Amino acid sequence: PNGRVQGICGNVLLGNDFIKELLWAGKFESLSSVVIVPESKVIKTHGKVAVIAQPACDSYCHFMHELLGRLALLEMQGMEYDYLYVSVSKPFMQEMLELWGVDVRKIISPTQNNCCIQAETLILPSLVLNSNIGFVNAGFRPHPQTSEYVKNKLFQGALRQNIDVSRFSKKVFISRKDAPQRKIINEDQIFELFEPYGFVSYELGTLTVAEQIMLLTNADI
Repeated sequence: PNGRVQGICGNVLLGNDFIKELLWAGKFESLSSVVIVPESKVIKTHGKVAVIAQPACDSYCHFMHELLGRLALLEMQGMEYDYLYVSVSKPFMQEMLELWGVDVRKIISPTQNNCCIQAETLILPSLVLNSNIGFVNAGFRPHPQTSEYVKNKLFQGALRQNIDVSRFSKKVFISRKDAPQRKIINEDQIFELFEPYGFVSYELGTLTVAEQIMLLTNADI
């Protein structure tokens, strides 16, 4: 009751305290983005606000497995909410939430770390990743049950778009040419080895999330 959530990463405050369980991968560094918001700037909201925002929210992989994993927990437990607190700063975020069926009118999307919401009731699903296995950023072990739920939920949303999968090859080579990092230095040379076997190269960033889902679901290899 009367809990506060602030910033893009969804830091939750009870009075002046943070909830240790909600520190991503047990890393206190996530609190470095927290700013003191004057009482006059706190936005008080009626109803129940469910918080799925967390660090790494702008990463495709983390958003899908972790943030949507927390949304899956809410749905699996039949938890209803009036608003959903989550950053929607990139097109794939909006597309995934649309595939899920989230009403856009229910989304509270923070754009700055001095955004602070005080709700009548905050609903806080547990993190589906809360381990630090020594990796420099964070351990990445999302719960398989929530990831499976997310996969099926997004797939059903993609199916409803009636995408013609006949235009997709059964043999898919995923290009990294449109990626900002983790590129394949000699990608063209590598693809030359695959092309004679009928593989087609796809830059996934040029496809919608629904098209990506149907491309890979339809693929044999």
